[in-house]
Amino acid sequence: MKWSPPNSKPWSHPPLPSSENYYRRLGLRDRILNLPLMVAALLTLLWRDVAGVRELTRILGREGFLWCPPTQVSQQALSQRFLTFPAELFS
Repeated sequence: MKWSPPNSKPWSHPPLPSSENYYRRLGLRDRILNLPLMVAALLTLLWRDVAGVRELTRILGREGFLWCPPTQVSQQALSQRFLTFPAELFS
């Protein structure tokens, strides 16, 4: 079951267009684990109190995250992506 805000339609896309443009200006390329998916991963990690990246990878493969469809990625790819995620996007 996917989470959606109360009394509203489920999200079809993330509300991040300005952040995506900023991300591109940083010179970061398009990829499977892109900004909207990683934001959804972070929110899922916090909201569902996921124990770690291994469980987060399983959730992504089976259910998807919020507005992201199920996507098969390796645990190593997701772990490395979290390590390279620009911290200044959260400030």
